[in-house]
Amino acid sequence: MRPILKVSLMFMAVAILSIAAYISGYFQGYLGGVGHPAIGNAYVKVVVLNALRENRAEDAIKQLEMNLDGEIIMFVNYEQSAFQLTRLFETGGETVLVQRVAEYRRQHPSEFPDAEIRKAISDRLHLSQ
Repeated sequence: MRPILKVSLMFMAVAILSIAAYISGYFQGYLGGVGHPAIGNAYVKVVVLNALRENRAEDAIKQLEMNLDGEIIMFVNYEQSAFQLTRLFETGGETVLVQRVAEYRRQHPSEFPDAEIRKAISDRLHLSQ
């Protein structure tokens, strides 16, 4: 086999392995990111459920409002991420969900302490229109 052909095949093999490793690492990170927040979400639900059971509805509402703002910001960050391989498989159904969240936020504006976060939420949900 010619040396140039050997080198070319070697570079192609390295490139293919690198791409495969990158995609594998991306999905491992994505799956880890999906599973990791689950216990945090479960804890928020426990806090809210306990507040409701103890007739502290205002505390439950505050907790859910903070959680909602956090979820909106996570969605904004997801939309702005550079590498969105998983977005290839989206169906467009998130548009309806964003509209429903926006409707809620129009009726019940965010009270998040940070003005920059409130602005990011408002901008993404097009609340100023």
